[in-house]
Amino acid sequence: MIEQVTERPPAQHDVETAGPAPRPRPPEHVTGAKSLIRSLEEVGAEVVFGIPGGAILPAY
Repeated sequence: MIEQVTERPPAQHDVETAGPAPRPRPPEHVTGAKSLIRSLEEVGAEVVFGIPGGAILPAY
């Protein structure tokens, strides 16, 4: 059995257009309450009923 090895040509990089990578933005702190409100806004909710208290209180 003959094993054939082929090499891949080196990658071609365009040095003139390459520049520093953009700095990533720090992640936004999103609470469960913010996520809930954003979701309700996205679906067009205008009125929300609930019983405030306990863990859901930040949403009100």
